[in-house]
Amino acid sequence: MQKQVTACWQADDKSLVVSCPSSRGGGNYLVGVTQKNGTILIAHSCPASQKGLRCWHIDKALHAFKEWRWWDSDVKNANIKSVAKKIQLDQNWKQIPIPGIEIDDLLEVI
Repeated sequence: MQKQVTACWQADDKSLVVSCPSSRGGGNYLVGVTQKNGTILIAHSCPASQKGLRCWHIDKALHAFKEWRWWDSDVKNANIKSVAKKIQLDQNWKQIPIPGIEIDDLLEVI
């Protein structure tokens, strides 16, 4: 199982949502990342995150968010907080290329 972001959506100017496969390959999890008041807030719901553990989904989403907001110096110094919350896909989000992924990496995911 590849531990990679498989899709990405821009929810608003400071919010990104990524899709990651479950570790067991039975589906996908959505991870929401936003920046607010000097904090990067990550919302996600998988078995590990529900137990308060940091899972690889969060790490990949945070990396994508930092790549997406590469020019924003506030991102580099922001505190990071994660919460266990289920994210549901919204038809108003705009699907975008996965930040920081090279075309060869993308072909491996497909």
